Amino acid sequence: FINSLLEKKLNKLNFLFDSDKLLIFLSFKRIFGFISVLLVVIFSYLSLPYFYNTNNLVNKIKNQLSKNLNFNFTINNDFTYNFFPKPHFVFKENKFYNNKKTFADVERIKIYISFKHLFSIDNIKIDNVILDNVNFNLNKKNHNFFTKLLNNNFSNFNFEINDSNIFYKNIENDVLFINKINQLKYYFDSKDQKNTLLANCEIFNLPYIIELKDDINKKTLISKINFEFLNLKVINELSYKNLYKDGFIKFIYNKDISEGKYEIEKNFFNFIYLDKSLDKNFKYEGTINFIPFFSEIFGDLKKIDLNKILSFDSIL
Repeated sequence: FINSLLEKKLNKLNFLFDSDKLLIFLSFKRIFGFISVLLVVIFSYLSLPYFYNTNNLVNKIKNQLSKNLNFNFTINNDFTYNFFPKPHFVFKENKFYNNKKTFADVERIKIYISFKHLFSIDNIKIDNVILDNVNFNLNKKNHNFFTKLLNNNFSNFNFEINDSNIFYKNIENDVLFINKINQLKYYFDSKDQKNTLLANCEIFNLPYIIELKDDINKKTLISKINFEFLNLKVINELSYKNLYKDGFIKFIYNKDISEGKYEIEKNFFNFIYLDKSLDKNFKYEGTINFIPFFSEIFGDLKKIDLNKILSFDSIL
């Protein structure tokens, strides 16, 4: 009985090694049929959002964006759906608001949806949000828009801005400067457990890379700016736990290092700035009053290069 049972099992295994029988089993019709059924299932699954109710879909996405990003905006009901490389919706001609005033015109928003939640519009989940060609109009009232975004929870999704511009304006609505955003990304850094902004930008045609982190526990904003073409790095730590703000800043130029401490009150800016290189050359401290404007600066200087001070390009 045992021998006959083993023989049957071996016969079944022999089928796998019998090339003629294997070719018959894996015939073209069977393979084609299997692939066709598989493709139909995949495309049907990925095309599910085409059958959603448009108004419900837009409301669900808008509510989830408002909850995750915590600012007001409008998205157009006229959208397209693509399932390559991942399922996502594309909304065109959108606007962001602050106190009922438009501060950003968005040409295109791409919203990527989780595969797991495609079946149910009620459980739809956003994985990634990408803004393309945005014109931000910032001023004294909303200048902290990008830093405020760090207060949101980016552990569940990423937020990106590409090929955009920041127009910073004064009270008279004149443009003071334009900051070009090549690529900007918000994400949650799992290593140090902090929300992070990483951006590749240009200002006055000068390229720079900035990394911004918000330490919620210490209530400290940490920024690192890298001007690679100048070989200059600027590291700043700003504490916002008190009514007045105080910070620490470090400049690294080649091998030269200088550091400063400062305090910012309503109308005052106090600072101490000194050379931390091996061959120390200067130390300054002072106060700047903004309204009415006046300043008092004093310190020690080891040496002065008169050629630079009296040259045609000197700031003096």
